[in-house]
Amino acid sequence: MGEVANIVGGGTPSTSNEKYWDGNIDWYAPAEIGEQIYAFWSIRKITEEGLKHSSAKLLPAFKTVLFTSRAGIGNMAVLQKDGATNQGFQSIVCNDCLVPYFVFSMGFQIKKKAERVAAGSTFSEISGKQLCDLEIMVTTDKEQLKIGSYFQSLDHLITLHQSKSFKCFFVDVACCTLSWEQRKLGEIGSVAMCRRIFKHQTTESGEIPFFKIGNFGGTPDAFISKDLFEDFKAKYPYPEKGAVLISASGSIGRTVVFTGKDEYFQDSNIVWLKHDNSITNSFLYHLYSIVRWVGIEGTTIKRLYNDNILKTEAIIPLVSEQQKISDYLDAVDHLITLHQLEPYYLIFKAIAYRIIDYAEYKFFNVKINLIHDIL
Repeated sequence: MGEVANIVGGGTPSTSNEKYWDGNIDWYAPAEIGEQIYAFWSIRKITEEGLKHSSAKLLPAFKTVLFTSRAGIGNMAVLQKDGATNQGFQSIVCNDCLVPYFVFSMGFQIKKKAERVAAGSTFSEISGKQLCDLEIMVTTDKEQLKIGSYFQSLDHLITLHQSKSFKCFFVDVACCTLSWEQRKLGEIGSVAMCRRIFKHQTTESGEIPFFKIGNFGGTPDAFISKDLFEDFKAKYPYPEKGAVLISASGSIGRTVVFTGKDEYFQDSNIVWLKHDNSITNSFLYHLYSIVRWVGIEGTTIKRLYNDNILKTEAIIPLVSEQQKISDYLDAVDHLITLHQLEPYYLIFKAIAYRIIDYAEYKFFNVKINLIHDIL
């Protein structure tokens, strides 16, 4: 940390000297740093005289990330107005090569490292030197800005909706152990599809909706009889409730979660992965949104054959971690849909890439050769 930032401690002017207090300089205590992202106003103020006659230092706005160094180690806020702190801080003043919000976006990781260091002390506290010695992964200024930008947008969304439980999803995902395993989809399941329905077996109205690739996920324009449906459902593959159906032609890779209603689907054009219990349907749904299908790059006619699906590789975490990731992405997706927040769709995609395509580092680490895929 000390290679890319200056670590600056704080101090307290004498409380017995009135000339040091009630001035115009913000002076923060650790209790003021918690849920908020930015620090732009403090409860107590000090004067220029108070600053001069104490170990408090004036910290520059837009370059400083306040960092609590005592009990409650690692609470952070981005300083929006020049200010000072008491001795309960070791603030991070970023050099030109480090973007403050990028540091803030890695706050969970930095906090955990700082807590481990402080755990070896008699009192739970991290010194400026110890914080300097902490290692963080840093990429280029441009990529820091992009990473910081989408987390800033996400933080704004969380704040906007005042959703504390939603933020807990974010922390839950970060807490995953990330015991990930790279596997081909063919190792965890097989491609299944409904029995072929011929045109003479359909009608324009009827009992059971029959979905073709053109109206997959929409309104059906054909139907089959109840008797035919029951016969084919009993004899041939049929999706279970919650199965993720995939379009294998046209706009390939579109997904619909099967609700369990009496419906039938066009063979070969609409398929699903019949899998074992090593992957959940909810995780599979989000995985499909960013997966890179094997063997279709450069082809004139885009079509997903069974082989393309089965040979596609993915990083699969433990089932318990899949659920945490899915819950978090579902919550983001719900807010996007509920509030029609189109700009946040890009954030959703970025997070999906960052979580599901991450194998070697913890959630908040930055791997340079993945950044271009993420953004």
